[in-house]
Amino acid sequence: MLCESDGSVKFSGGGMALLSGEIAQIVWAETKSLGDCNADGSGDVNQVRKLVARLVASADGAGFGKREAPPSLNDPQFGGAVRALMSIVDTAVGSTPPERRMIFWAASDEKQRPTSESNPHPPSPWNTIPIEGIIHHGRFSLTNGREIDVFSRAAVDGDANDPIFVNAVTGTGVPGGRVALLQMSQTKAKPKIGFRLFVAACIAFVAAAVWAYGVGIASRQTVLMFNAEKPADKCSADPTATDFVFGPPDWRYAGGKPSDCQVLYGKIQQKVAQRETIEQTSFDRFASWALTTSGDTGWSVSLFWPLALGLVSLTLLFVSAGYGINGRPLGVIIDGRYRMSLTLAQLALWSIVILGGWLVVGLYNCGFGGLTYGALDQAAAANPTVTTFKDMVKAYNLIPSIPRELMAVLGLSAASPFISRLITNTSLVGSPEEAQATKRVESGAVVGAALRVNAEPSEAALADMVMNETEGNSDLVDPTRVQYAAMTGILVVSYLTLLFDAISSIGPTRTVLAASKPIAVITSLPSIDATFIALLFVSHAALWGSKIYDKKTGAGS
Repeated sequence: MLCESDGSVKFSGGGMALLSGEIAQIVWAETKSLGDCNADGSGDVNQVRKLVARLVASADGAGFGKREAPPSLNDPQFGGAVRALMSIVDTAVGSTPPERRMIFWAASDEKQRPTSESNPHPPSPWNTIPIEGIIHHGRFSLTNGREIDVFSRAAVDGDANDPIFVNAVTGTGVPGGRVALLQMSQTKAKPKIGFRLFVAACIAFVAAAVWAYGVGIASRQTVLMFNAEKPADKCSADPTATDFVFGPPDWRYAGGKPSDCQVLYGKIQQKVAQRETIEQTSFDRFASWALTTSGDTGWSVSLFWPLALGLVSLTLLFVSAGYGINGRPLGVIIDGRYRMSLTLAQLALWSIVILGGWLVVGLYNCGFGGLTYGALDQAAAANPTVTTFKDMVKAYNLIPSIPRELMAVLGLSAASPFISRLITNTSLVGSPEEAQATKRVESGAVVGAALRVNAEPSEAALADMVMNETEGNSDLVDPTRVQYAAMTGILVVSYLTLLFDAISSIGPTRTVLAASKPIAVITSLPSIDATFIALLFVSHAALWGSKIYDKKTGAGS
């Protein structure tokens, strides 16, 4: 190692043995993240560097692939540290095995050995040797706010092929060379809470399914009894055009009072609630419980509460996944850059609303017309040459259909996170350098990123959804993202209101008509129009355009 007149350090190399200049490069590359140190060689950082320098010298640099020239001796910030490093290296030259093995690992509550809660785990034999043979040399804060623990141990039998030095900050000695510190999370996974919420989600899911199915059975039993008791020449339910919306004449209000058909239907539904049915099946108790719990005391039934419970069950399912993976209730919408994603949030919302409605409506139809549908299907199978039965089975729609426009909403919501990842992480949009700019990792922190990247899931926040993604501008609100969030909220709430309206009051004309055709009571989820799809697509297109612009301008700067 030679000192030039300007105070800079010049390294010489060559030969079989490792020279002091090469040792200094290795030690600096592996320990510079520990922070500043005393120029006189005292302090914890210098003590760690002494151990690393002796280890490097004793191994002739084997296993140490990273080298970086230290700053100048005249450097106003690191000059003192470099002078101390020069003295340390000169003392370490010529060290021979055995030297103590070392590991720099993510800090944890346990200081007796490297934490095993990291991904990957500490390499062997750090996680198996007795703690009596491990020395903790201190905890150090890195420039990115993370902390690491430094341990050393003596060489043991059988670890000749194991790395003699492991550094979670730089990846040296880590299996696969991964920067293990980035795989740690201050917000730990909470599998117990996640499992409990998953169990609660399953219970709520089953309760919603049973509830909706029971209401369907109650409607079927009410129709059977009503058809047996109604006057032969009244209470027909075969309307056409506007008659179906406003009800046939026999079912309409007269003088502000309900019609005789409505009164009769309501009385029969009360009998079903009290288990006074003509079928006397094992489902009587089921139907009675579903009616009384729903609060249906008139001539209509409601799926309001079963649907609400179904939505809660699916929400709990997403929350349980978040807790189980990273210990956060909204963990399911945290993307690969550890930011809360608008596109993932929209996908979760539409999945909950559409699948919840489809579940409840489908099970109500099964309770109401499952027996009829089974009989038609059996008749079609027994009489393959009779097309009437086949046509009736096709037209029944026991499981409600999802309109094409609603399928487009699901498809667009599912594709949007994928398209966003393509824009961010690949060279399909922009150059390979722009794509790589969001992935560079150095000293345990993401640097030089075109788009903002958090170091761990605990840094994700709801504000991510409306803040600019460009590194350096992440404290600014992005109007495009605000518009996207607002549009998503408006459309989800609008459709949710439409869905609740469609199933909150299922009147007698709908059930009697369905039984007479026969068809399902609710053959399809509520439809939406082209305006709905257009608004959704425009908001997505604006967000994708904003991502493309942020990526290109961020990488360019």
